[in-house]
Amino acid sequence: KMILNRVVGVTFQRLDDHGNLVGRIHHKNGDIDYELVKRGLSKVLIPQEDGYDKAHYKKLKDAQDIAQINQVGLWKSLKEEESKKKTKSYDPKKKNFEAKVVEIHSGDSLTVLP
Repeated sequence: KMILNRVVGVTFQRLDDHGNLVGRIHHKNGDIDYELVKRGLSKVLIPQEDGYDKAHYKKLKDAQDIAQINQVGLWKSLKEEESKKKTKSYDPKKKNFEAKVVEIHSGDSLTVLP
């Protein structure tokens, strides 16, 4: 709700290995990426190449640690699903199965658990 349907500033940083734009969102209400990570709505992926803002990513990693400790957002779902996963298993012979979407990476990539 902080940025949905709102005009924000964006600073382009680079293209990732998959051609996705990577950048920073600027908003008058604060550091959007920090808030998303702290609430467990996003996770931190540290760039593999040099030249990224190490202090900023350290701040984001600290926020992710807070989310994991508090078991919020993605981290709550994953903990619950991992305990359920011990009793359920995926049969690779089946082409169709039911699963819960636990993370959306992009328009064509997601993580599911049986």
